[in-house]
Amino acid sequence: THSVKHISTAIQSRFKYVDTPIAYIHFNKSSIIICVCGSVGFRFFNEFEIENAEDIIYFTKSVLQTLKIDEEKVILKLSGYIEEGYIYYKMLQRYFYNIEFATAYNFQVNENAGKEHYYFDHYLNIAF
Repeated sequence: THSVKHISTAIQSRFKYVDTPIAYIHFNKSSIIICVCGSVGFRFFNEFEIENAEDIIYFTKSVLQTLKIDEEKVILKLSGYIEEGYIYYKMLQRYFYNIEFATAYNFQVNENAGKEHYYFDHYLNIAF
């Protein structure tokens, strides 16, 4: 069956059994969505307006520090408008050790997608 779920629900369903904290970051054109979950449980979800790479570091570090999550242990899962060569990605690499691109797993995404991490957004069609 297929149902529409908010991305925070989908993320938490997927990552609730992961042994490490996850900071999921979705990149829109002028904002990022940060969702913190994984071994720490569902802890945070919010969207932030960004103007540059420094904003991304500021918001990510602020969220993790507020939640008392060790930056060396957290896994950043990235999706949306970001690639390895982008300034945003390069800046994140300077501050965080574990960075991965999100994969669809059981999330249904557009079959014509160039890269599946582009197609995550606030709402997803979830195939269970």
